[in-house]
Amino acid sequence: MGNISINSAIAVFVLFVVLIAVPGHAEKVDFIPPTKEVREKAIGSTKNLSEEIQKAFESGKDFRPIGRPRKGDWLAEHEENGQTYDQYVRSKPNLPRTPRIYMYLLPLGKFGSQEEFLANLREFTSLYFSMEVKVLPVLNVKDLKVRTRINSHTKKKQLNCGDILEKLINMVPEDAYCLLGITMSDIYPGDDWNYVFGWADLERRVGVFSMARFDPTFWKERRTSNYDKILLSRCCQVVSHEIGHMFGMRHCIYYRCNMNGFNSLEESDRSPRHLCPACLHKLHYVQQFDVIDRYKNLYFFYTKTGLLREARWVRRRLTTLLGEEEANNLLDADQSSAEVMESKAKG
Repeated sequence: MGNISINSAIAVFVLFVVLIAVPGHAEKVDFIPPTKEVREKAIGSTKNLSEEIQKAFESGKDFRPIGRPRKGDWLAEHEENGQTYDQYVRSKPNLPRTPRIYMYLLPLGKFGSQEEFLANLREFTSLYFSMEVKVLPVLNVKDLKVRTRINSHTKKKQLNCGDILEKLINMVPEDAYCLLGITMSDIYPGDDWNYVFGWADLERRVGVFSMARFDPTFWKERRTSNYDKILLSRCCQVVSHEIGHMFGMRHCIYYRCNMNGFNSLEESDRSPRHLCPACLHKLHYVQQFDVIDRYKNLYFFYTKTGLLREARWVRRRLTTLLGEEEANNLLDADQSSAEVMESKAKG
């Protein structure tokens, strides 16, 4: 999902890389999972935090240590050094500070159920990062005037994502922490690449991600009855992973985590949507959110949109942090209140 290419002028994260166009380019890497001691060290010290926050960053039954990769998985083909919490802080990540306090989503072209989909994606992104997110008006892809090609494998048109970023750089609002383009067009970064799911430039705070390969019709297959839920779940993961990179987080090699790299859609679907203790600690360093409120709000979003796998994990996590009775009281009481408010609003 992302090789890192850094020089003195620019830092570019290559995100969501799937297949390199020329067979045999992938390295074979003998990844050895970190020991418990290494994993715990990656989380960083929490002694200066409140007891409640300390508990949120403890490893435990809710977080699975990363294991050996399967053949073809990201860590089987890409060497990753990881990034501990302490390394993250020392890297002086790009932080959202006045006046750059908003995230922006920019639809590049139209797609089905656009208004509802973008509203859900905006809400999720806002809850996940504890930050206000705004959606810009749709921009016609043709107006970008970027290079295109026909992919030799799929025989479908692709847009050059490097060119897209160059266009987006000139569109970043003054109050934007980052600007993320969203498209149903397939994208590629260069002639020797097959495709990527996304591409981002961290220093200039722009990125783009493609939903094209999330759609069964791309592969000339029929959409299933739960297509909308699958698409939303995949897009939530990719968007949150990519923005995680914009926050300066590198791929996680310690736990099963939303910041793990992935080499394919199948590997992506196996990946969790939550952050591990180390990566959650990094995000908390930036945003200083209330951990319980963040989990609670994400739970309501997941249940409302039918993302039940994610909802079950969050409920289990809150039960660990609060105890079963308190977690049930928190979620069920607030859920009932939310349903009443929503019913009144509709009435």
